[in-house]
Amino acid sequence: VVNEIPYAGAGVGHQVWPAAVALALFMRGACGRALIEQADASCIEVGAGLGLPGLDIARRGAARRVCLTDKREALLSALDVAVAALDSVAEVSVKPLDWMDLAAHNPGEHELVIGSDICYYDPDVLPLADALQSLAARVSLIAAPSHREAVRRLEEV
Repeated sequence: VVNEIPYAGAGVGHQVWPAAVALALFMRGACGRALIEQADASCIEVGAGLGLPGLDIARRGAARRVCLTDKREALLSALDVAVAALDSVAEVSVKPLDWMDLAAHNPGEHELVIGSDICYYDPDVLPLADALQSLAARVSLIAAPSHREAVRRLEEV
């Protein structure tokens, strides 16, 4: 169950955005399932917000391990509640992840990085690109509306 929370303290991650729904649906399809299989069933969702795509992957047992991350405490608390209510055979964890400080995460620990609607502003682009590179996953899949300038900039990096 994914419950939206107040904006205060959670920022834009307080609600489920269309890109999260699109990513969750994509991961249910043949291409998404193939990515999970290639990733040795280990997935990390960066900037998870409320965690719809990662929670869906875990609920379906599509991945053996799923790590949901965000920076804001209110979102981490909401993710903890959602994981506690989750009926899943997958190993699911919730961890803080600040793109500026990746010390708590081991490079290559997860073979698949997913994220949705996580890059709103141009100053976020380089830290996100560095974080994706530092996580050293085999595949990184970011879903976001293409009209955002930051998304176009991320494609250039």
